[in-house]
Amino acid sequence: LYKWRNRIMTFYGLDPKYIPKQHKFTIVNKTSSHVSFVRRRIANLKEVVDFIRATYPSIPVEVVEWQHIDPVDQLRKLATTTILI
Repeated sequence: LYKWRNRIMTFYGLDPKYIPKQHKFTIVNKTSSHVSFVRRRIANLKEVVDFIRATYPSIPVEVVEWQHIDPVDQLRKLATTTILI
């Protein structure tokens, strides 16, 4: 699986050995899903984001909706993410 990941990243011009130098939170907001999004979404998303930003003010927080981002950009975001929620 690790070799497959590396091949995909290399194919899209990403360095599979890249290690982010700064932490970054990425929170996935599931507003659409083939499974009921009500079960998969974070009901108190705003409060979670506010709490993380207040607790870790120096760490960037990004909320993403994967269905609006093309797969290559998804890989780029994941490559720079250190904490995924």
